Amino acid sequence: MTQEGSALASLDRDTINRMRQCYINAVQCLREHKPSIYHGKTVFFRSLQIPDWLSYVGPDIWNPFFTAGVEVYDVDCRHKDMCQPGPLREIAEVVSNKLTGENTI
Repeated sequence: MTQEGSALASLDRDTINRMRQCYINAVQCLREHKPSIYHGKTVFFRSLQIPDWLSYVGPDIWNPFFTAGVEVYDVDCRHKDMCQPGPLREIAEVVSNKLTGENTI
């Protein structure tokens, strides 16, 4: 981890150990979490640019957790770019319109 060029090379041992413990805790939380059902409307923002190497998982996977179903809104970007200014502005506009009762989809 401390090899030259490693993203972790500049971190001290204590910080690396805390990061490791945080990762272990996150894995434990994921393992123990039991999702509940949400009884409301849900909007799913789907990234349209999916790399060839990634297996597509559609929004239908969420249906068992939402009694009112899932409304899908497509965003023309990669998933990792959804929090970039352009896509985020688009997502924020949809959320704002949903909260004020305007229909954007």
